[in-house]
Amino acid sequence: MTAPHVPGRAQGALLQKNALSHPVGAHPVRGRITRAIPQNMLPRFFAGLALVLLLAPAAAQNQEPDPAPGLGDIHFDGIRDSLVEKIRPALSIARLNKTQRQKISDARLAFLLRRTEDETRRALMPLGYYHAQVEVRTEQTGSGTDVHVQVDAGEPTLVRELALRIDGAAQSDRVAQRALSGFKPASGKRFIDESYEASKRSIGRVLAERGYFDAALDRHEVQITRAEHAADIDLAWISGPRYTLGPARFEGNHLRPDLLGALTPWQVGDAYRQSELVTLQNRLVGLDYFAVVAVQPLPEQAQDGAVPVQATLVPAKRDVYSTGVSFGTDSGAGVRLGAERRWLNDRGHKAKVELDWAQRKRTLATQYRIPAFARFDGWYTFNANLREEDFGAFDNSRTIEVAANRNARFGEWGVTAGAWAQQQSFSALDAPRSISTVWYPEISVQTVRARNPVNPRRGWSLVAQVRGNSAALGSDVGFLQAHLLAKWITPLASDTRLLLRGELGATGTGSLDDLPPNLRFFAGGDQSIRGFGYNEVGVGINGVAALGGKHLAVASVEVDHYFGKRWGMAAFVDAGDAFNAFDAMAPAVGAGLGLRWRSPVGPVRLDLAHGFNSREQALRIHLRIGPDL
Repeated sequence: MTAPHVPGRAQGALLQKNALSHPVGAHPVRGRITRAIPQNMLPRFFAGLALVLLLAPAAAQNQEPDPAPGLGDIHFDGIRDSLVEKIRPALSIARLNKTQRQKISDARLAFLLRRTEDETRRALMPLGYYHAQVEVRTEQTGSGTDVHVQVDAGEPTLVRELALRIDGAAQSDRVAQRALSGFKPASGKRFIDESYEASKRSIGRVLAERGYFDAALDRHEVQITRAEHAADIDLAWISGPRYTLGPARFEGNHLRPDLLGALTPWQVGDAYRQSELVTLQNRLVGLDYFAVVAVQPLPEQAQDGAVPVQATLVPAKRDVYSTGVSFGTDSGAGVRLGAERRWLNDRGHKAKVELDWAQRKRTLATQYRIPAFARFDGWYTFNANLREEDFGAFDNSRTIEVAANRNARFGEWGVTAGAWAQQQSFSALDAPRSISTVWYPEISVQTVRARNPVNPRRGWSLVAQVRGNSAALGSDVGFLQAHLLAKWITPLASDTRLLLRGELGATGTGSLDDLPPNLRFFAGGDQSIRGFGYNEVGVGINGVAALGGKHLAVASVEVDHYFGKRWGMAAFVDAGDAFNAFDAMAPAVGAGLGLRWRSPVGPVRLDLAHGFNSREQALRIHLRIGPDL
């Protein structure tokens, strides 16, 4: 192949002549010679000088600029961008950094240009193109020597014969066979080396995750017939026997051995599944007892086909203290103090106290938790709280409450059942202070379905609660209440999402006036209807203050778009109302724009919203930190 010509480079010596030369043997006259310009020549002299000055800029503008030194851009023509992304890293000339491009010599550039053609053809072969035609040419531009790589990929090599087989116990394993049926590249598809290797590794990984620790690839052969543009694949695995799950060992455990043993999700002798080890790992991490948790099988110590599992644990710091400042547009500015003992004894009991003192919400909360792992993974929890709030028409609402509940997980669902007792003192619009005492049982279920719950691209969540009691059983007021909150996220484009939120509530009671305000429904605020204040929307007196309602209906539609990995913008519309009768429902509507930031501590939302029928008719800023679901 003839070396490509590099435009703009010197092709030979440039012969230069002096503007003034002297005959051989003559000597130039030293010194300075002056000659006066005749008086009658002065007008012509100045006219000529002016003409020169006028024409000089135009001549300079029309002069051809000197070519820029170094290597410019590299262009690929004739192939898709997806192929270019695979080819470019394989080319030596494309791997040069900025400094190397600027200082490249003629000889080095010519050498790399000669290699580019062969490197391009070789890079296309693992992508299924074995008959590519490549032409390299150069072009001198203002940025240097641009390289144009013209590629005709040719006819692709397709998979003609695909023979896949697993012999042994995994021959009847549906999960292993499903992995085999998903092998890529499939018959009739372009043979891509990367896909072929990834599928082989995937099947080997599935066999290991299913307990076939003796599995081996018995035959692996790929024949490429270039003349026929065909690839024939022949793969066969021998799985060997499937191992079972043995006992779990906890190394580094500072608690009672039987406490953690109850978290083991399998029975000794169950067929081995890697997912069971992942479940145990997640449960141990969720306890917050340990700083390091590592769960792994020990197949080399298997006895009678049973593989023991070892959990290596490092205890976490026993006492945790926290201080900080807080701000929320619902609660206002505040401070937070907290103290927690992660385990009080070898039975794993926990205790925690938190003080959250903000402008419109002040809470002192204490909690005591006892592990309840024997039947269902969960906790017995006891709470005692003091709370003051300012919202709606209520100023300085004071609540004392105690609660006892039990939570557990059933697959993807979390369930909590318990009983609450509270006494609330409240007044509204200068009315005399009332005191209401109620107790009630409550049950709630919740789930979050998303691959990445913190920054989900697609997913949904659901929280449902039911609570109530009768006045005949010791409460000042009888009631029955249900509450439902649902969220759904789906992608609209690569960096754009649609976020929907719906909230419904219904209460049956004979006396809403006796029902404590925290058991009534309100709307408005960061997590409800933006553009309105916290709990500003609800049944009021002459439309000037919210007293809360029996029922609730709120809906939200939001579209956000991220311009990179961290920052994005959003547009939203929220609407809803808290009301006593369906025919009296008058939805409040808020809309606005927001800034989104995926921070290290979770998503941060800063919204500017306008409530179209709010009392103030003003723009509101809403700030919220937390997951989307």
